[in-house]
Amino acid sequence: MFYTYKILFDDGCYYYGVRKSPCSNPEKDPYVGSPVTFKEKWKQEPFEKIILNVFDTWEEAIQAEIKLIEPVYKSDEKCLNRNCNKAVHPDLCKIGGSKKDSVKRKQDASKGGIKASVTNKINGTAIFGMSAEDRTKAGIKGGKTSGRNNVLNGHLDRIRSAAAAKQHAQRWMNTHPEHPTYVSTACGLSSWQRKRNIPTTYRRQLKDQ
Repeated sequence: MFYTYKILFDDGCYYYGVRKSPCSNPEKDPYVGSPVTFKEKWKQEPFEKIILNVFDTWEEAIQAEIKLIEPVYKSDEKCLNRNCNKAVHPDLCKIGGSKKDSVKRKQDASKGGIKASVTNKINGTAIFGMSAEDRTKAGIKGGKTSGRNNVLNGHLDRIRSAAAAKQHAQRWMNTHPEHPTYVSTACGLSSWQRKRNIPTTYRRQLKDQ
């Protein structure tokens, strides 16, 4: 199942996202996005996740996300999205990640680092003999390669899954004196409080969870 969603904070800030979900009902999917620039906001402030639309294909979902983000991500200061149309199909994230265990990947990375070090010592022109312009080009090329490899080996997908699990494990408690103690996730508590016209500032995170 593919769907688009909106993360809405109490201060009016928002974030659009797209998701391939293992859940048949997206409302039960604990995934709450994978922000980079404003990731601390997800950890420190309550928010609500709103399912916007469900699609049959990833391509349809991506196009819908682009239409949501493109008009606002450069002009609206409340929009927390900082790029548009950068998503890679989630199936690609699984390629490679399942073919090597973590120990094997570390061993291969170590071998690659040793080999590169020896090559640079033997051939000093490999790095130190390059012009500033050539080093810049080489750095850009290496960065693109590293980024593509992180997608293909499933590294980014694992980071996103861990962040979603951490967010879903957090528990918040209602502290309004005229209402009962209610404990839920940040999103669940926001929904519960709004239905009872309770300001969402009446809450605290349970640190021992």
